[in-house]
Amino acid sequence: MLPGNHEYVPFHLSNGKEALQIESPQLACPYFLAKSTAPCGTPELCTFLDSKKLRRGLITRNVKSAVDLFHQRFGILFSPALSREFRPYKPDPAPLLHICSSWDVQPNEVMMVGDSLKDDVACGKRAGAFTCLLDQTGRYDAPQFDSVDFKPDFKVSSLADIVPLLDAHFDLVP
Repeated sequence: MLPGNHEYVPFHLSNGKEALQIESPQLACPYFLAKSTAPCGTPELCTFLDSKKLRRGLITRNVKSAVDLFHQRFGILFSPALSREFRPYKPDPAPLLHICSSWDVQPNEVMMVGDSLKDDVACGKRAGAFTCLLDQTGRYDAPQFDSVDFKPDFKVSSLADIVPLLDAHFDLVP
């Protein structure tokens, strides 16, 4: 049993290592959120965005309950916050286009930031937005990523690195 009496089902990944599969997203969220941290640089970036009165939205493949717990645990709010219940989900551009529409801005006026080339960068590029790849581990430095379909406009190793990037390359208006 996991802490909090959550049941889990072990399964094996293709590399033979055991992992945990939680039976339901509602059970998974409290356990994994308790063990998780916000990405490095999140407070710095959010403080900067708030100081400039710039909005921030969230597009995730997590379930809504995980998003709600994230907001509650870290006190960092994103609006709108679109979870996997929003269809179609990334890499389709629909979630980002929905956010742009709700903010009454054009896609080329926003930046999609994410840690996945195939989901986040593809979603942003397909929508016509600027994109920034968060690569905290350097995994996208490998040669096989030189020939990807969608290349990010920017790449950072911490969300805090986006602050000087925004200042240097964009006219920041709320």
